[in-house]
Amino acid sequence: FLDNALYCLNNFERIASADFTPSTDDILRCRNRTSGLIETCIELEKSTLRVIDIGGQKSERRKWIHCFYGVDSVLYCASLDDYDVWSEEDNSNKLKTAIKMFDEVINNGAIVHKDIILF
Repeated sequence: FLDNALYCLNNFERIASADFTPSTDDILRCRNRTSGLIETCIELEKSTLRVIDIGGQKSERRKWIHCFYGVDSVLYCASLDDYDVWSEEDNSNKLKTAIKMFDEVINNGAIVHKDIILF
């Protein structure tokens, strides 16, 4: 978050201009805190890609389990940049928490023998 805040402050005049159009870097640096489950379906030629963004906050994790049933693969995103970031929720290291959650995901009985992609 702080990296993005500094980026926005350094680019404030450009971002605040009336004719502002976001750059690729602007888009990559934006972040919305996920609350609950946000599902997006992308229609491909012969199949549908169902993407579910699951809130990472501890209070949201209990909602995850039903999302894993009937899936072909799981894309798990973890931020390596969190190696020195501490959670405000419980003062834990965010990268260690992400690794622990990844372990919980890959050992979930609902996704045995499924493709797991760590990104």
